[in-house]
Amino acid sequence: SDDDNSSEASTCKRRRIAIGRYDASVKQGQDIDIVELEQVRREYTLCMARLTLGSSFSELFSRNILLEPEDAIALFVKLGMYDAAISFARVFALKLDTIFKSLVQRCVEMSSRVQQEQMPEAFWENVGVQHTAGSPGDRAWRLLQCYLGAEEAKDSTMRYRLLVADEILNANCDLPLSPWLSSPLLQKCPQDLVRLCLRHGCVSEGGTFLLQHISTLCTRIASCDHLAKKTREFWLPYQLLDQTMGILDDAVVKFEMAVDKIKAAKKQCQDAEATKLKALFRSYRERLDGLQQLRDGLRANVDRYMAFAARESRDISETQC
Repeated sequence: SDDDNSSEASTCKRRRIAIGRYDASVKQGQDIDIVELEQVRREYTLCMARLTLGSSFSELFSRNILLEPEDAIALFVKLGMYDAAISFARVFALKLDTIFKSLVQRCVEMSSRVQQEQMPEAFWENVGVQHTAGSPGDRAWRLLQCYLGAEEAKDSTMRYRLLVADEILNANCDLPLSPWLSSPLLQKCPQDLVRLCLRHGCVSEGGTFLLQHISTLCTRIASCDHLAKKTREFWLPYQLLDQTMGILDDAVVKFEMAVDKIKAAKKQCQDAEATKLKALFRSYRERLDGLQQLRDGLRANVDRYMAFAARESRDISETQC
């Protein structure tokens, strides 16, 4: 019958990948170790990784060296072979955190240094940078952008995008979060983006993102005919609003004090020193003006937002009554 033929085909397939001998010499009841196809694939991938990496790390050809999957990823990353690292990690169902962190670090270094460090030759063989134009730093960022897009096409979460943003802010550099990185975060997880900026002390960035998000929400809420039914998903936690406004207020006070101190010191200094203090005063004054403008704009939008929230609360109460 068809079932018998299917069962026989399945048995033959299993016999081809089994460890041991399937012939007349195998006794009935003898234990046979069956290897899953996925296990074979992983063993093959690990062997190929050892051969590929062995050209740069000859010690991998020693029988005494055990190559773990995590070690292989680390070595691929060290050589700049990010395509291979990601493909390898997918076979073993491993997280890509190490890969993304390494690539972000290299992108930041190449963008921050006047004399860019020499990248491994294999780095420029990754598909995402092979045929791209621009400076080495721009090409490296484009590779990162390509990897994020590929991962988010499979998984709609912003996990790796948030990780990348966290690594950039953690690098203590002056690089802003580019729109290609921050815009998807602002659309899908604005609260996480704002908290991330505040956690790293990026007050202006966090306040600006929150202002953009609230402004967009108010526009969308204002266009809804039935507020309570359509906007419940839009409401932000009051704690985040209060926290951001409090941090902005504190930042404004600190800069006001700093401006006053510089202004007072400038009056008591010699000409050469006064010139330096004048430039410093101008820089702090511009930063203070920007923070005050951001704070006032955010407060006005928060008040508008809270009015919408109060309106929904009244509508719900009236409906229940």
